[in-house]
Amino acid sequence: MPLVPYLRYEVISPRTPSEVQAALRGVVEPTRFFCLGAGTRPFEGEVEDRTFDLQLTIRYRNAFLPRIRGTIDATPEGSRIGITMRPNLAVLVFTTVWLGFVAVGCGAFLVSGLSGRGPITAALGPAGMFVLGWTVAAGAFTLEAKKATHLLADVMRADPTAGAGEPRVNKSSSGVPECRD
Repeated sequence: MPLVPYLRYEVISPRTPSEVQAALRGVVEPTRFFCLGAGTRPFEGEVEDRTFDLQLTIRYRNAFLPRIRGTIDATPEGSRIGITMRPNLAVLVFTTVWLGFVAVGCGAFLVSGLSGRGPITAALGPAGMFVLGWTVAAGAFTLEAKKATHLLADVMRADPTAGAGEPRVNKSSSGVPECRD
């Protein structure tokens, strides 16, 4: 799980930028503000000229649902799609502030215990809250980010009629995953 719920990577696709945009438009519906009813497509958001801003269409609540932003650039082989995933900024700020207060509380109990003014075990409560808060945030984000990564890789692969296999994500020399057919 990531230390901070954030993911950045690139996908290399044999499709041209216009084909990638068309494929994305086929799986993206307009953003629904009041989640009444189920979405008919896996993503909601906007696909514009060489950029996109989406999120998964889900039937449940997840405050850490990744916001997926990307750019599509032409390459000699097809397209390079730069993708960034992060939670809503307000959720990220709230979680950071909340975990910061819990960490300060843990530190205060730890200092108090080490100086002999209280039991050192009093720091276990805030430490447990910190670990639980981080686990929930990172886990909820990671679960949805993996789903989105696989769906996007399927959308951006080569034409299925050409016999292309499942895309796979490889680490490049720069440490950035690349999706190749």
